[in-house]
Amino acid sequence: MSIIQIKKLMMIELEKECRMLAYLERRRKEVPEGSLQVKYINNDEYYYQVISDKGSYVYINLDPEVALQKKCMEDLAEKKIIVHGVPILRKNIDAMEKCVGKLRTFDHLEIGLY
Repeated sequence: MSIIQIKKLMMIELEKECRMLAYLERRRKEVPEGSLQVKYINNDEYYYQVISDKGSYVYINLDPEVALQKKCMEDLAEKKIIVHGVPILRKNIDAMEKCVGKLRTFDHLEIGLY
């Protein structure tokens, strides 16, 4: 595979990562406050939205049988992915931009060796 092909593939991947980062940053503004916590009591699962409030925590019970609360649970689960994924995407984008900027093709005719 030539440097030109590698650079082209890297630019395609860079564009995908940038689109994903933009999506996650938009989505982060739409998800509810807090985080999702699951507690197991006597083999039963209980779901809570945990919100930090002035140094203490507020636990809001979520029932997966209630559509709006189930949506909140899904959004909070997605939020965890967003929170952990955004820094990784930013680092990948930065690394790919640096790499693509440093890649050069070697053409012996251009250099005048032959």
